[in-house]
Amino acid sequence: KNIEKMMLKNININNSNYTIGIFSIFVGNYSIFFNDFIESINKYFFPKIKKKYFIVTNKELKINNNNIYIIKISDKFIQFPYPTLFRFKYFKQIPHNEFKNINFMFFLNGNSIIKDIITIDDLPINKFKYIFTIHDGYFQDKYKNIPYEKNNISTACITDENHDIYVGGRFFGATLNKFINLCNILYNNILIDFLNNYISIWHDESHLNNFFYNIKNE
Repeated sequence: KNIEKMMLKNININNSNYTIGIFSIFVGNYSIFFNDFIESINKYFFPKIKKKYFIVTNKELKINNNNIYIIKISDKFIQFPYPTLFRFKYFKQIPHNEFKNINFMFFLNGNSIIKDIITIDDLPINKFKYIFTIHDGYFQDKYKNIPYEKNNISTACITDENHDIYVGGRFFGATLNKFINLCNILYNNILIDFLNNYISIWHDESHLNNFFYNIKNE
């Protein structure tokens, strides 16, 4: 932990070797958002920082640069909720040599459009290991009204009635090693649920909330 703190402290956000990874899913009709997604992130999301994209798709996307890595999936699991439920599985399929120089990794929904400049002042990725987004639909709501997974058959279950923070699956990030660890843990938990013939109430988002709850209480 001390070594990681030193590494984060020494990151120079203006360093040309610094790269942000962007992970997203464009399956089925979501492919129509691809070009606007790339354009808006290049223009507004940490605009002076290098980016590398990791894109899950079952379509033939028009790629005009070499900083996009495509994870091509079959049409077998494209029905809801599989494209998002398996997001952690897809990320695990990326060879680790593709992560060279990447310091921080973000997931954004494929229909995300960045409308204004976002910099380190807005998202201080040199200070935090994780960044999550509070879901606007359940902000300051009570446990009983929040759609946590509450069935203890699931590894995503949250039974703590004092917990009232619900994070959205649409946007989150972490240092590269933490992001890899998050994907490994949550894919394993989803597989355990599968073995029990169960899919959590809000799929990958339920598992993300369980992960957030656990690290918040460490």
